[in-house]
Amino acid sequence: MSESEDRDRFAFALANWVPKDDQEMLPIYTEVGRIAAESPELFASFDHVSETRNLPGLLFGAVHYLLLKGADHPLADYFPSVCWWRDRNAAFAPRDSTEGAEAFLGFLKDFADPIHAVMASHEVQTNEVGRCIYLAGAVAQAQRELGDAAILVDLGCSAALNLNLHHSATVFACEDGSEILVGEAHSPLQLRAELRGLSIPTTPLAPRASLGIDLRPVDLSQGDAARWLLALTWAEDLERFQRSAAAINAFLQSEPKPEMITASMLEIDRILEGRYEDHPVMVMNSWSAAYLSTEDQQELTAAMQRLAAQRPTRWIIAEHPKAVPGLPVAPQALQWPGSTAIDLVDPSSAELGRRLGEGHPHGRWLHWES
Repeated sequence: MSESEDRDRFAFALANWVPKDDQEMLPIYTEVGRIAAESPELFASFDHVSETRNLPGLLFGAVHYLLLKGADHPLADYFPSVCWWRDRNAAFAPRDSTEGAEAFLGFLKDFADPIHAVMASHEVQTNEVGRCIYLAGAVAQAQRELGDAAILVDLGCSAALNLNLHHSATVFACEDGSEILVGEAHSPLQLRAELRGLSIPTTPLAPRASLGIDLRPVDLSQGDAARWLLALTWAEDLERFQRSAAAINAFLQSEPKPEMITASMLEIDRILEGRYEDHPVMVMNSWSAAYLSTEDQQELTAAMQRLAAQRPTRWIIAEHPKAVPGLPVAPQALQWPGSTAIDLVDPSSAELGRRLGEGHPHGRWLHWES
C-alpha cells in the first residue's frame, strides 16, 4: 500500500469512527474526523501501525492517556473526563467543538513523539461496563435454567470487569418518568439506562466461580494498565468515564477476583474440560466475537457445542447479528438497527438462540423482552 493510500485509509477510519447516533455527544471527536477526511496529511505522521489494529482508537486513546497523565496543554480544558480527573469537584463548562478540534490538532503537533510511543506500545483493549445492564439480566435468566451453582465465563474478558456484574446496580428511567432500581442499592458501580418497554431484567446471583478468557487479558494491578483502560473511553463522555473509574476501583478492592486465562476463546471446551467439578457453565461474549472471522465464529460455535456435550451450558451472545454470521443468533430483525442483540443459546440444541432483548452498545438504553 502506498503512502498516499495509507494516509487516506487512516483519514477514512477517523472520519467514520464515531457512530452516527453518538456524534451529538462527541462533537470534538466528530469534528476531528471531519478535518481528517478533508486534510488527511495532517494525520499522516500517525499512520504508522498495522491496519489490523484500531488506528482511531489508538490515536484518541493515546491523546486521552497523556492528558490523564498530566500533559500540560489547552486541550485538557475541552474534555470533561480530564477536567473531572484533575479536579473531581470542578464543574465542566462545555466549549466550542471547532476550537476543541483545533486544540486537538495542536496537541498532535506538540506531543507527536509521546503519542507515537504510546500508540506503538499499547493495544486497544476496552472493557465496557455499561453492558452489565443487559448481561446481568441474561445471566439471571441462564441461572434460572441451570441453577445457582453455575460457573460464569467471559470470552474476550479484557480486564474482567463485567464478571462482577452481580455487584452492579442499574437505575432504569421508565417511559412514564419513574425510576426503578435493579441490583445492589449500595453498589460502588451505579449504572443508569433508559428502559424502553415494560419488561425489566432481574438481578443475578453471585456465580459459583468466574473465569475470563482473553488473548491479552488486562491486569489492572500492573503499571499504568488502569489509566490506559480509562483512556480508551471517550474523553467527551463523562458518565461513561466515571462508571469505568468506579468499576476499576471496585474490582481492585473486591475479593475473590475472577480467574483469568491467556488463551483463545476458540479453546473454550478444552479450557473447561475437567475444571470446576463439571458444574454447569454460563458463557458470555459481548462485542468480542464480532472481531473474529466468520470461519472462527463457526469454530467457536463448534467448541460451544462440544462444551455442551460435557456439561449443561448456556451461551449469552451480546453482539450485532450482522457482525456474527457464524454464531447461532436469533433470526428476527432488530427493532433498533444499531443496537446490540442479547441472545440466550442452548448449544446442545440445534435451535437458534432466543432473543432476550436489545440494548445500546454502551448500555445507555435497554429493551427487555424476556
